[in-house]
Amino acid sequence: MSNNYGEIISKAKEKILANEHMAKLKSNPSFGAQLDKLFYKVPQDALYYQIEEPEDKTFGDALIIKWRRNAEYKDIGVEGDITFVLNDYGLDANYCNDDVRSNGNPKTLSTNYRACDTCTIKSNPDNESMIVQETSTLLSSDLPAARGVNVYKSQSESIYWEDGIQVSYENAVFKPYTNDVSTFESYGRASSGYAPLDFSSKANIASGFRMRRQSLDTAWLYAYDNEKETEYRTCFRLNWEHGLREMRAPGDMLNSCPDEVIIPEMSKEEIQALIDKESDPKVREGLISLAQGRENYHYYSKEDPNFSRKGFEKREM
Repeated sequence: MSNNYGEIISKAKEKILANEHMAKLKSNPSFGAQLDKLFYKVPQDALYYQIEEPEDKTFGDALIIKWRRNAEYKDIGVEGDITFVLNDYGLDANYCNDDVRSNGNPKTLSTNYRACDTCTIKSNPDNESMIVQETSTLLSSDLPAARGVNVYKSQSESIYWEDGIQVSYENAVFKPYTNDVSTFESYGRASSGYAPLDFSSKANIASGFRMRRQSLDTAWLYAYDNEKETEYRTCFRLNWEHGLREMRAPGDMLNSCPDEVIIPEMSKEEIQALIDKESDPKVREGLISLAQGRENYHYYSKEDPNFSRKGFEKREM
């Protein structure tokens, strides 16, 4: 096992990018950033790293990055891995990390966590867009051998056009539930397959939101919280700080859900300045197309018949 994080990551990236199935995805300007997000899961402070290449090619070419580090509260090894599987349509990444936390007493180990995240980056068979689907699952047990494992799960999906511009984002957070298993370990190193919930049912969703891009720097938003009984629909202006390739809500908007939203018109000079923030020429061309008519567009929530802000009155009293 190697303790050189940079070397391990470099080798893994090289193998992934060299695979013939990655050619179409590599042409999307946002693919590199999505791939980097997966490698952020690998902790840089781990003591040892190892790359494995399974001989079984049933599900396509694969490699596994495994790591081991010592927990601060006890001299034990905490291990994790991320498995990359390259298929005809794209890339599957499965992340698992086992951890044991102290309840405050460094001599007592009372809580066991397992993070099981999955990410699929694939080409849309119907067009040239790229789809990024992510699932995050946290499993926890007060005692490692307890029957009940508490499960916290969320799912999201993003779509990027062939020019690398994100055009939609959806996220759903499911209600926590307890999975009755004989031991924590028997749950298995998987984030699905054992869950008793129907994840397609809205009754099992705690909260979520959807965003759809409208133009250069504007998007439509629908956010809801079934437990707090709130709903919010509006148009809003994207955050400019990191450019407009990805859709980012400004500041604390998703938490505050303001009653008044204003999007002013923009001058041609302001529009061009936003486009020039993007260094990739392919993305810039896409932004130019999205900017058509932006100088004449404006939005005021008080004049929007589709604007909705329900259930916040009680919270604000």
